[in-house]
Amino acid sequence: MTLHRMSAAQRLDIPSKVPEGFNLDAYIASGEMDFAVGDEIHLKARISENMAVHLQERPLHSTQIISEVDDEQVLLEVTVQDTNELRWWLLGFGDQVEILAPKSLRKHFGDIANNMAKSYQVSGSA
Repeated sequence: MTLHRMSAAQRLDIPSKVPEGFNLDAYIASGEMDFAVGDEIHLKARISENMAVHLQERPLHSTQIISEVDDEQVLLEVTVQDTNELRWWLLGFGDQVEILAPKSLRKHFGDIANNMAKSYQVSGSA
């Protein structure tokens, strides 16, 4: 059961058992909980100033570099695990982000944008 679906909890007097050699911090850092799609990627994206402010407050990773492109856009470079969560998060910024690399992720986002454009085309009558 996922945590947000729980309506009540009860404490049990049964001691928990941690598997030998298990380290929760290492498990979380491994990306096992992030719905991995692929390997680690070097993400390059042109992003809005608004998105940059968000990323300066909450960096994606310690490798994150943000550099100015012009008055309205900045370049984001970061090495991260390619996960569904990352993709969903990036999609949430809509046209405030343009994926530059890796090429496979750029193509994925391009395909989504093209399919959305087809869905939103306005025909003669609404």
